[in-house]
Amino acid sequence: MARTLARLRPRRVVLVCDVSGSMQPYAAVYLHLMRAAAVHRRTRPEVFAFATTLTRLTAVLSHRSAEFSLARANAKVADRYGGTRLARSIGALLSGPHGHALRGAVVVIASDGWDS
Repeated sequence: MARTLARLRPRRVVLVCDVSGSMQPYAAVYLHLMRAAAVHRRTRPEVFAFATTLTRLTAVLSHRSAEFSLARANAKVADRYGGTRLARSIGALLSGPHGHALRGAVVVIASDGWDS
């Protein structure tokens, strides 16, 4: 009787960064960390940013140049350094086209928890 071993696969990592006004001093640092994770393809990370809306940044932050990636991310997130809609953004992450990315994933949310 032949046995097969279960194949171990690393869990998907989903990184979510708050880029609202209250997180302005920390947002650049968190985006640098998320870019480093996005370049690391082994864990298949998904990267999102939110202030009042949720924006997917995985493709934008996966460029080799950190400066180029962050400039593109800042251009893509139109509502950065404004208000915060934390609950609405997490709800958008759980539903819609992004919901499948969370199944079995490790989700890291970098936020101060302020919601307007």
